Amino acid sequence: MRPHGSPADLEARWRRAVALLETGLGVRQVAPHIGCSPMSVSRWRIAVEAGGAAAAPAGEAAATPLPPDRCLICRNRSPDLICTRCRARIRGEALQRKHLAEREGRVS
Repeated sequence: MRPHGSPADLEARWRRAVALLETGLGVRQVAPHIGCSPMSVSRWRIAVEAGGAAAAPAGEAAATPLPPDRCLICRNRSPDLICTRCRARIRGEALQRKHLAEREGRVS
């Protein structure tokens, strides 16, 4: 099933997922942030590993660059793809999930 949104919206979502993966989050952690299945994120990760950032999904959106001055998560002005505030929040959420899993005996 094709997700809703313009090709530019879908590519922005793809790029957001790739940026989150590059911060060290796992496929299952990225999927809820993006609003898609872990399988989709996994396919995108494999495509990036095989072809780099140029492995954007096919279609007219692949030629549409994102503004370089915005955070992919909160859309605030930032020289980085993910601003410092969002990066800290993502790391904090990942650390919290790790601590909860350790408390419950599900050590990864």
